Amino acid sequence: MSTDISLEAGDVLRLRPVRHPDVAWRSWDGEVVILAPAGHHQAAGDGLSDGAEHDLNEVGSRIWELCDGTRSVREIAQALAEEFEVNLGTAERDAAEFVANLLTTRLLLPQSVSP
Repeated sequence: MSTDISLEAGDVLRLRPVRHPDVAWRSWDGEVVILAPAGHHQAAGDGLSDGAEHDLNEVGSRIWELCDGTRSVREIAQALAEEFEVNLGTAERDAAEFVANLLTTRLLLPQSVSP
């Protein structure tokens, strides 16, 4: 699938994102650190992801861990709503925004779209 996708919230919720294979990451004490290789994102002039380290909070870390290409962002949001005891609308909005940002910086790839 092309990385030129619409990043409307409804469209993002249908995606089944997967972590970019060139991006290294580790989880320590429930929080993920992502290391994007230099040259990974050609338009990273504003520090988006080119050779950058990204320290994720607990919620961002959980989203990252669930982005394995098997779940839609909507399914990820449902898991977040249950695990973090937030309403589904908030979880969908936050998950869609987070995933859209990581798709833009190519830390995640849009594996497929669920019906």
